[in-house]
Formats: sequence, structure tokens, C-alpha cells
Amino acid sequence: MSGPEAAGWSPGSSQLDVTREVNLENPAAVSTAIEAIFDRRYGQAWPRDALTIAIADVVRAYGGEYPGLLVCDTPYHDLRHTLDTSLAMARIIDGHEASRVRQGAPLGGELAVVGVLLALFHDFGYLRRSGEEHLTGAQLVGRHELRGAEFAAAFLARNGLAQHQPLSRLIMATAFKENLDALFAAYAGAAVSLACMLASADVLSQLADRYYLERCRDFLFREFVEGGLDRVVQSDGVECLLYSSAEDLLRKTPWFFEAVIIKRLEYDLRGVYRYLDDHFGGQNPYVNAMFVNIAFLKELVDSDDFSRLRRQPQPLYHVS
Repeated sequence: MSGPEAAGWSPGSSQLDVTREVNLENPAAVSTAIEAIFDRRYGQAWPRDALTIAIADVVRAYGGEYPGLLVCDTPYHDLRHTLDTSLAMARIIDGHEASRVRQGAPLGGELAVVGVLLALFHDFGYLRRSGEEHLTGAQLVGRHELRGAEFAAAFLARNGLAQHQPLSRLIMATAFKENLDALFAAYAGAAVSLACMLASADVLSQLADRYYLERCRDFLFREFVEGGLDRVVQSDGVECLLYSSAEDLLRKTPWFFEAVIIKRLEYDLRGVYRYLDDHFGGQNPYVNAMFVNIAFLKELVDSDDFSRLRRQPQPLYHVS
């Protein structure tokens, strides 16, 4: 057997995170998991209320129940991805803190929560605002990070963390086209580490997801087309198609993984994904699952048989 099932996945585990312990489609379960991580690390010395309020706001917003925002319509960048990224962020932060016990200079409970808040709001810019009914969320791709940073700054100001408002712009680190050297130059070391952890959590949560390949096929290609990312206009004005179909996107993903993702995690984001080794006390399940997904995708490409992707993921917008 090859593919994700060989790594221990089963059809009934589709809602679970990479550890198969947390239901990613249950915000309360994700919140409880994050709280448990921070309780073990910081005791009561972290702003629990800010996390509770943020998760409630996120759930309301994606479901179209937050004042001034329309319901989420981006199936790839949905509530599941947001919760997945936030849990991964908490785990990376915890691994960082575990390593700092040996080396000094931990972030502390307040900055740790700010990091998770940035993860919760990092894709908030895909949510359309009142008056943007004529748009789709995917059409906001070019400015969604900045919009998310604006919301995060306002949230920090409202919830007793106004001194950390300048950190809201660290959400820009999740943009592949962002000049990270220029971004990081404006911040001290702890903030730069936080930015690298955030962008790493964003990447790992996507590629380690059991449904990653199917979500690319069914959701990401659709968002690319709506947002114009399936094509590029060259300097001579000629439009060049990058991805002709969802299958074409999948065919080109192994190259993207090897040429872009690995470099990004290892060098651009300073290898902070390794903090997960410290959190888990051994092997990194996110990295393992990511390589399993890519290896399986290479099998599909080599055999020219995408029919083996049989699962039908559903986007998560509303929860009870």
C-alpha cells in the first residue's frame, strides 16, 4: 500500500489533524488543544481570554455572522485551514519555547498568544466586506494578507494587546511574493522568529493535510482561476497560462514543492519548522505527512492515474 493510508490514515480520520488527535472541524476541540499546550508551558501566565474571543470571532466571521463581513466563499482557504494553521502555530511556538529552556530568551505567554492570533487572522483578508458582494473572496488574493493584518491590529487593540499592534504586519510573511528581508528588517529577533513560525505553520498545515491533494484538485485550482493565479501576463503583454486544469496543477505541484517549498521552509523561514521536533519529542508528523502526500502525488503523475484520488472533501464555512 502506498499513499496517505500507508501512513496510518483511514477514511474515518478525515476530520482529524496530522496527529489524529484533534478534530479540525470542531473549533472548540482546536481551542482546547491550544489551551492545553499553553497551560503546560505557561501555567496561567498567558492571555486566555484573547484566544477565546478570537476563535469565537473567527467562527462567526467565516460563517457570515460577523458585522461587516460576508460569509466565506473560498473553499481552500476555509475555516478548517485557519484552525489547522493555528494549531500548528501553537505547536511550533511550544517547540521554540522548549528549545529556549536550554538556550534562553523564550517568547513568553503573551507573545505566544499573539502568534496564534496572527495565525487565526492570517487569511481573514479573503473574507469579503459589506459592499463587496460583486467579488469572490479569491479575487482578493493579491491583498488578503494586508487586509488580515488590518483586522489583526484592530483585534489586538480591542483586547488588551495594543502594544503588540505593530506585529500584525508579520502576517505579510505568509505571502510568497513578500520581500522577507525587507519585512524582517523592521523587527527585532523575537518578532522575526514569530513571523517565520507563522509562515511555516501556514505551509505545513496545507501540505500535511490528509485532504491536501484533493483540496488542490477541487478547491485550490478554482481559487486560482477566480483570482487570476492560473495565468501570468508577460512583459510583452502576452498572457501565458500556468495551469490549464486542476490535473495540470497537480502535475506541476511536485516541482513546486521541490523548487520552492523546501527552500522556503529551510532557508527563507530559517528552518523553524524543526521546533516541532522539540514539541513532539521526536519525529515531526507534519513533515512526515507532507512527504507522504508528495510521494503519493508523484506516483499518480508517473502512472498518469488521478482516479486514485477518490475522496471528496467539503469546505468548512459554518459550524454549530
